Amino acid sequence: MAYYALTSVGLVAVGLYCLRRWRSSKWGLCTSKRQLNGQVIVITGANTGLGAEAAKDFAKRGATVILACRSYDNTKDILKFIRESTGNNDVHYMHLDLANLESVREFSTLVAEKYPVIYALVCNAGVWSPMEKHTRTSDGFEIHAGVNHLGHFLLTNLLLDKLEESSPSRVVVVSSALQSSGKLDFSTYDHFKEGRQPEPNSKSFAPTGYCDSKMMNALFTKELAVRLQGKGVTAVCLCPGWCYTQLARHVHIPIYKKVLFMPIAFMFMRSAARGAQNIINAVVEDDQKLVSGGFYKECKVAEKENSKLDDMSDVGMQLWEISEKLTGLQ
Repeated sequence: MAYYALTSVGLVAVGLYCLRRWRSSKWGLCTSKRQLNGQVIVITGANTGLGAEAAKDFAKRGATVILACRSYDNTKDILKFIRESTGNNDVHYMHLDLANLESVREFSTLVAEKYPVIYALVCNAGVWSPMEKHTRTSDGFEIHAGVNHLGHFLLTNLLLDKLEESSPSRVVVVSSALQSSGKLDFSTYDHFKEGRQPEPNSKSFAPTGYCDSKMMNALFTKELAVRLQGKGVTAVCLCPGWCYTQLARHVHIPIYKKVLFMPIAFMFMRSAARGAQNIINAVVEDDQKLVSGGFYKECKVAEKENSKLDDMSDVGMQLWEISEKLTGLQ
């Protein structure tokens, strides 16, 4: 009996492994060998996860990489690692707190003064926090809308003149497949102060504010691309896939749920290095091969998501106008 039980377990394990290999073969992979010698790339949230992996790749390609992060103490180790592992010492930390709009303004001024040409701005940083915590930015905004969208919205707009002067250049915004679960209705919900709260008895694992902010990322990119037509700046948005990162570190999950969840995670979760392939591809791909304003998955345009987002252009324009007012751009 024990023999048959062990055999069954072994067959299941082999089956899961083969299925995992098949799934991973479908994940996007950047195959470009393009070098980035001397190109300045600013990447937010580059001290861990997707941002750190992308920054390492850009450094290997010879780029000048700016790790725009909130804490030097939390960045110094990865900064040292990237420099030593790539042999590229032109990798630098600069303070940026996306939860503080004044910090965004200070960073934008300093980086524009220090670097005459900026090739790419990668809006990668993001937060994920349970809605019941009612976390706010220092400016009083709901944390997801404030950091994931408003901070990057202001940062991008403040650097647009520099990016246009540096053209051809690009803006890369990291969103998520969870943007499809977003629901933006500015007449019904106070997305920026309270955030859209979960429906009663909702079993969704993702915070509603996070999903909404990821939809904001995608719609912001669409509208940005419209406004940048003919200016030499390409703007794309992407989903890196479900990756093993520290994004949900503030969420408490009981140990028994983690154990039960392990087979699903094994099947569908990819490493940060593999997820970062989507970011890398968006930065190094030829301009002619990118669709400005496009939403990308697995290193290619996601037709279904783009179609839905194209139908929301009015919401995108409304989002832009609200964001201008809230960030003081108007």
